[in-house]
Amino acid sequence: MPRSDVAETIWPLLVLQAVLPPVLALGWLCAARPWRPVRSGRRGWSAVIPVLCLLLLCVWMVQLVTAAVWLVGERSSAGTSAAVLRPCLGVRAVSNGTAASIPLPSRVLAGEHDRFLSHVVVAFTSGQESKVRHQLLSWSLPGARPCSQGTLPLRAAGDGPGRVLEPPSLVLLVSGSGNLRDTVSEAVDMAGALHPDVALCFGGVAAVWIVELEPSEDVYPLASRLVFETLLLGPARRRRLTAVPVAVSGASTPRGPDLMSCVLLLEPDVVAVRDDWLAVLSWATLWPSPEYWVRGSLDRAPARPRPSPKKGGSAAVPEEVRYSPPTQGYLAHINGNALYQFGSEDFADYYARRALPWLLGTYGESFAFDAGIGEFNWHPDNRAAFAPVAHFFQFTDVVQNLYGGADAFSPWRVRLGSPRTALVHLGGH
Repeated sequence: MPRSDVAETIWPLLVLQAVLPPVLALGWLCAARPWRPVRSGRRGWSAVIPVLCLLLLCVWMVQLVTAAVWLVGERSSAGTSAAVLRPCLGVRAVSNGTAASIPLPSRVLAGEHDRFLSHVVVAFTSGQESKVRHQLLSWSLPGARPCSQGTLPLRAAGDGPGRVLEPPSLVLLVSGSGNLRDTVSEAVDMAGALHPDVALCFGGVAAVWIVELEPSEDVYPLASRLVFETLLLGPARRRRLTAVPVAVSGASTPRGPDLMSCVLLLEPDVVAVRDDWLAVLSWATLWPSPEYWVRGSLDRAPARPRPSPKKGGSAAVPEEVRYSPPTQGYLAHINGNALYQFGSEDFADYYARRALPWLLGTYGESFAFDAGIGEFNWHPDNRAAFAPVAHFFQFTDVVQNLYGGADAFSPWRVRLGSPRTALVHLGGH
């Protein structure tokens, strides 16, 4: 149970400790009335109320013991409740989110159990720096903090008994063409100056990666597709990618691109709607949850008018136009702000050998990678290729896509209607 959830349960009990004693004293005085002379033969409520007060006293003592046990547990080991209530083979929750030298369990995650949230990648381009800064700042506010003490499952790094347990790595990924010096410089400043409540969950510092594009490639949606392929298709495509060193004293070294496993890919217009959202997503990736390649959300925004298909040029045509009227593949596609298994060779092979050639032949170079995957998967001609792997493309309510619904967005309304939701993609927010 996350610490915030435990606190919501225990604080009413602590308030009860302050309220019950005066209530008990007042009830006892009203029943005994020591200032009045005793009259024989008249008992009535005078006998009942002391008994009720005695029962309330027992309740008060039980609640007091409960609160004391919780406070002692918080002081000694804040991560105990998370470790007990959410066990996972070879994973241990610790009392703080920074890397710490802790003895590992006898068995370490391996093979099919080796699924953990290795990276949170915030992808953006020049001109979106202020949105990224606002997004990172929002994660430091109550109701949107990534984690709290003892909520994260942490991954072992290195060999031998001195191995450390590391949290997910936060990556600010800059893509574009031409001179990216100012954008990269601002990204480095943001990466090295995370708010303490955010740094706690990512080892103290963020990484900065650059995906360099040609000017002809630096257009939507081609640019976002090339960034996705750079992350998915391994070293053959990572010639475009450069990691910029960010030095912060006392911080752990973020994982590099070659250590990607499960990756949460975000745009700057994704907002958090609950505390411990990173912990929720981290635990959701681990065994025994089903293996997946993509896990995300359908478009759940209210219906909105679609522009006429006659408007716009070829490369700059919005998705609503290019897929108008919407096909089954477009309606069923998983939005790009999602969890991906970028460490899966089978996923990379499926995309590179089956989906990508068909999409290039059908739509040309300019298509959104998320809608494109949906188009390939759900097209009748591709059923033989898609059916054996359909279970790897999964819908979840932990991440919601409300693209275009920023005007009607309300965090409390999302939490009320979908308590498990942690992140919401608004689009244009």
